[in-house]
This record gives sequence, C-alpha cells and structure tokens, in this order.
Amino acid sequence: MVKLLFLRHGNSVMNKQRRFCGQFDCELNELGVAQANQAAEYIVSNYKIDALYSSDLKRVKDTLFPTQRKLNLPVTYSKSLREVNVGSWQTRTFDEIKETDSGEFLRYKSGDTTVKLGGAESFEDLHKRALEFVKEIAKKHDGQTVLIATHGGVIRMLLEKWLNVSDVVIRKDYPITNASLTEVDFDGENAKIKFMGKSCYLSDISE
Repeated sequence: MVKLLFLRHGNSVMNKQRRFCGQFDCELNELGVAQANQAAEYIVSNYKIDALYSSDLKRVKDTLFPTQRKLNLPVTYSKSLREVNVGSWQTRTFDEIKETDSGEFLRYKSGDTTVKLGGAESFEDLHKRALEFVKEIAKKHDGQTVLIATHGGVIRMLLEKWLNVSDVVIRKDYPITNASLTEVDFDGENAKIKFMGKSCYLSDISE
C-alpha cells in the first residue's frame, strides 16, 4: 500500500481567463505562486514525503518547486501526468468553443468522458495513461508516501473511476481547486480515498 498525495497546480493565467489550457505550457500567475508556497508549508509540516513525481508542464513544476526545495528530494517528471490534450480547443475560451463546437462542448459538459476534446484526447484516454503510471508508482513505492503534482483533469478522472461516479458529480460535488490536496491509499488495484480537494491552508481560494 502506498499513500498518494495529489497536488493540483496553482492558479494560472489560463485559469484566470477561463480558457482551456490543456497541454499548453502556461505559467502560474501571482496568485498561483502564492498558493504554491502555502501548499509547501502545509505539506512539509504534515507529511513525511518519500518521493516526488510531477507533470512536466511548467505550471505544475513551478507549483511543486517550493515543496521540492524544502524537502531537497529529486523529482521524476512524466508526460503521463499531463493534463488532457484538448487539441483545437487549446487557449480558447469556453464561449468561443461553444460557438464553433457546440455539440462536442455539450457532450463534455454533460459528463461524456469519451468525446475527443478539440479532436485530440478524451478523458478516458487521460485516465488510462495516468492510471498506468500511478500503478507503477504504487509498485515502486510500497509502504511509502508519494507526492504527485499534476492537473485537475488527472486527479478528477482517477477519483471518478475509484468512486464510480460521473464526471458531472466529481466537478460539482468534489471540486479539485487550484493548489488543493487529495490523499489516497492505493495498493495498485483498490483505492481508499482519505480526502479530496483540501485547501484550508490557502489564504485565497482559486477560481
């Protein structure tokens, strides 16, 4: 059994503008930088972290950096922990997408995880690649506590499958806000979720 502590990246420029970021390599904004530092203080004060894993995108790497600096541990970066690839939707606003791809957008909003977002990747595709990688982490770090810095879509899809609920339920009832933490005990097959989207340590909640 491994204890997985998932950290979503802090608020970014794209989050603030209500744009689909996907795998576009955007940066944290001022709020996101502050959130990264607050998360680091909470993590190092409450956990003994044995290993660090991260998406290779800048907004995640920069969110993890204050924690990594305090712990002085190496980080394993992986494309498997990237956000869903949204193809032609990347950097576009929700309203712009609704005008040009209303059918696909409505399917996405209704919780259809099979739709290829912007013609690229579906949330089912995202779940498959993320889960395979998390299983490798569980096998390698049995009995340890691992911090995984990643994206909202990755955390949400893992939770959806582990809880056996729809994407709509996850987004509505269990929001994974910027720089929040989600703790899960995982044996490689079964997951025991301790808490989701904890953000009590943040002075300003993200959008």
